[in-house]
Amino acid sequence: EENIGVGFWYMSKDYYVGLSVPRMLDTKVNDGGMESTRYRRHYYLSAGYIFDQLFSLKFKPSILLMYMDKDNYALDLNASFLLNETIWLGASFRNFGTIGLNTQMKVGETLKLGYAFELPINNTALTGFGTHSLMVSLDIELFGKHGLGRRFF
Repeated sequence: EENIGVGFWYMSKDYYVGLSVPRMLDTKVNDGGMESTRYRRHYYLSAGYIFDQLFSLKFKPSILLMYMDKDNYALDLNASFLLNETIWLGASFRNFGTIGLNTQMKVGETLKLGYAFELPINNTALTGFGTHSLMVSLDIELFGKHGLGRRFF
């Protein structure tokens, strides 16, 4: 179904903040005479800051808040370290019910490869295998040089 989204993103050398509503319209589905809302409006707020630490180490705490209504929300708290401008190592907590570990490596000037793992830390931890994610990021300058510089976000 058709929908519309809106958002903004501000990024500086040291921090970022973003707010988005990817689906502005609630999408209703008629399934055998019963109508239900299939896609509901979600609000996302994200922010992060990069701290220069000792020598070749940087620290980036970040937060992501997803809100749908008072009973449906998620809070991600993240902490990552950047070593030698090449390797990220991080951990995350979601609603204090899931823990995650992640890593990312810069390969050359434009390619980054990453892996993330999440595992519930409540009663369901022993019944599942968690979530595994692979990431490939490619920075391409399509229309000439735009001065991407160092990108931490």
